[in-house]
Amino acid sequence: MELIEVVESIGRLKDKAEYDKWVLAEAVYDAYQELPNYEKGLTSGLCERLSYTTTQVYNLKHAQEILFRTRFLNTLSVSHYARLYRLQKEFELSDENVLEYLELAHEENWSVSKLAQEVNNNHAEQNHKEERLFKSLLKNMRSYWQTEHITRFSKETRAIFYDLMREMEDED
Repeated sequence: MELIEVVESIGRLKDKAEYDKWVLAEAVYDAYQELPNYEKGLTSGLCERLSYTTTQVYNLKHAQEILFRTRFLNTLSVSHYARLYRLQKEFELSDENVLEYLELAHEENWSVSKLAQEVNNNHAEQNHKEERLFKSLLKNMRSYWQTEHITRFSKETRAIFYDLMREMEDED
């Protein structure tokens, strides 16, 4: 199918008075799967045709991606899945973790913000520890680089050490 035809068919889904966001999410996800080389044009066309922001279009895609990977469809909204997609990336959650959160959110009837709060509460501390460890390692690497001990290593080893330190500084 041509790009414009894909955009228009998705637009017609939204034009229906009572449209199902999951049907729309599936159509958007499928379009990105079918047309991976036209992501920019597809995003632009969908934003214009649906009167959505880029974030809203990607939320539909990401929600369907989580649904596709977890195979857990229930009464939760597209927004629950889209938020969990972002949290999965942020906290490097496994699909099994995501499925557990979806099940909990469904059982406990959590709002999107309550779901995000629970994930943050459970994983933010771990990320904070990792960040402190990273900063400590980088600080020690910088200190070691200034000592005479570094000259004990070969030029190649020092170059690798230096490149790693620079790459870590770019991350910091």
